[in-house]
Amino acid sequence: METKRIIAAATVLLLGLSAWAQSGTGALGGSADAAQRLFDTGFHAPTDTVVDLHSVQEPPVFPGGPDSLYRYLGTNACYPVDALENGGECTVYVEFVIRKDGRADLARVLKRVSPSIDAKALRVVGAMPQWKPGRRDGKAVAVRYLLPMHFVQGRDPALPAGPGVR
Repeated sequence: METKRIIAAATVLLLGLSAWAQSGTGALGGSADAAQRLFDTGFHAPTDTVVDLHSVQEPPVFPGGPDSLYRYLGTNACYPVDALENGGECTVYVEFVIRKDGRADLARVLKRVSPSIDAKALRVVGAMPQWKPGRRDGKAVAVRYLLPMHFVQGRDPALPAGPGVR
C-alpha cells in the first residue's frame, strides 16, 4: 500500500513540474524553445538555391563527359518489358537538379510517354553516379538540368549510344 502512495505522489509531483515548466511566459531563445520551433515548422533540411544551366560559368559534368553519359543511358535506359506492346520510339524529357555535392535529385518527367517508361527514366536518373557540380563565381551551385532520353524498342543496350541517345 505504501508503494502505491509513493508512486501516486511522484506522479502528481511530476505532472505539476511538467505543467509549470511548460507555462513559462519568458522570451524565446533557449535550446528547448529552438527544439519546439523546429518541431512546429517541420524537419526540413535547407535546400540549395537552384540556378538554371545558362547562368553558370562551369556546367555540371557527368563522370567521363557527355560520351560516358550517353553510354550510361544506352546501357540503363532500355525499353521496359511491359511497354513493348505499344512499340516504337519515344523521348522522355526528365528535369532534375545536380546538387552542390554532385548528386542528381528532384527528378521529374516533363513530357510523359507511359507510366512504365516514365518510371524507368526516373529510376535511371536516380541511379546516376555523382556528377562534377556546376560552378558559378568559383563556388559549387545546384543546377537545373533537362535531359531528353530516347527509348527505342528492340535496341541492343550494349551498342554505344550516340548524341541522340539511341
